Amino acid sequence: EVIAIACGRKDFQMARKYISKVVAENYVLSHETLVPYLRLCAHFDSDVNRKAWMKVLNRIYHGNYKLEIIDNRLFSGLLRELAENGRSTDEDRVINSFMRSKFGIDPNVDTYNEILLGYVARGDMFQANKVLQNMILKENLGPTPLTYRALIHGYTFNNDVIAAYKCLDDLLAMSGNIEQDDPGSDTN
Repeated sequence: EVIAIACGRKDFQMARKYISKVVAENYVLSHETLVPYLRLCAHFDSDVNRKAWMKVLNRIYHGNYKLEIIDNRLFSGLLRELAENGRSTDEDRVINSFMRSKFGIDPNVDTYNEILLGYVARGDMFQANKVLQNMILKENLGPTPLTYRALIHGYTFNNDVIAAYKCLDDLLAMSGNIEQDDPGSDTN
C-alpha cells in the first residue's frame, strides 16, 4: 500500500496526499493505514504535524474519515510515538481530549504498555515507571508480562540491575508457578 510505504520512508507530504485521495474516494480506512500515518504525524515535533494528527482525529470524530472500528488500537501507535519523542503533554491531550472525551474510550493496559514501550525506547525509565504507577496501577489495570519485560529491558539497558531484579521478582510473583527444567531429566 502506497500510504504505508510513504509512512515507512517518513514522507509526510506523500502520505498526506494519499490519505486525502482515499478519503475523497469515500473508502473506509483501516487501522493498518491510519495508525502508521498518525505515528508519522507525531514523529516530527512541529505545529504542522501536531495539527495533522489532531485534524485526523477530529475528522474521524465528525465522521469525515470512515473506519470499521474505533478502539484503543487506533490510538496506541500515536501514543507510543509521542512517548518516544518525550511529548507527555500531547499524550495527555490524546487520552483526555480525544479518547475519553470525544470517543468515550478508556485506555486499556495494552495502550499504556505502548506508552511505556515508547519511554523505554527513549531510555526514560523515570517516565516509564510513572506510566506503570500512574496509569496502569492507579487505574486498577493489571500489568502484563509485557509490562515487566519492557521495564526489565529498559532498566538493564540503563545498568540499573536492582530495579531490573525487582521487576523480575514482580513478574515471577505474577506468573505463579514458572516451569523450570528438571535437572534430572534428559532433554536431548
